[in-house]
Amino acid sequence: MFHVLRHGTIHSMSDSEIKWETHEYRHTEKRADWYWAVSIIGLSFVVVAVMFSSILFAVVILLSTFTLMLLASRKPNWVECSLTQKEVRFGKDAYPYTDLESFWIEDGDGEPRIIFKSRHILSPFIVVPLEGVKTDLVQNHLLNHLEEEEHSEPVLQKMMEWLGF
Repeated sequence: MFHVLRHGTIHSMSDSEIKWETHEYRHTEKRADWYWAVSIIGLSFVVVAVMFSSILFAVVILLSTFTLMLLASRKPNWVECSLTQKEVRFGKDAYPYTDLESFWIEDGDGEPRIIFKSRHILSPFIVVPLEGVKTDLVQNHLLNHLEEEEHSEPVLQKMMEWLGF
């Protein structure tokens, strides 16, 4: 077993467990024009809602736009990830191998990540960043517990990243 001290790298590793820290999501810095665009789109919807005499809907849109901008400017926290003999942990969430069907390690556009296919209908895919971790170690560990099957990142997640989330 060995220990590494900082974020984005493996903290400990043994035959039964691999631990590392990573960001909870990929963050892109928003420029002023992004906030202007979101504000203009939100205000346009507010005007349309007012034109249709739906003041409550206009207030909901206004609050939603403000909340969206607040959440988009939030920096991601560091979370601890681990692969054990029983489960995959990503922050406070634990996914037993019995709840997962398969995995795929995507290494295409810079930051590698594991895409797990879940047995749950509401969350069919779970994406875990592999920031600073050797993918072959993770792959060898996961092959003892799950099938390796090619998956691509969910379209909604790709679209959200493209929009700057």
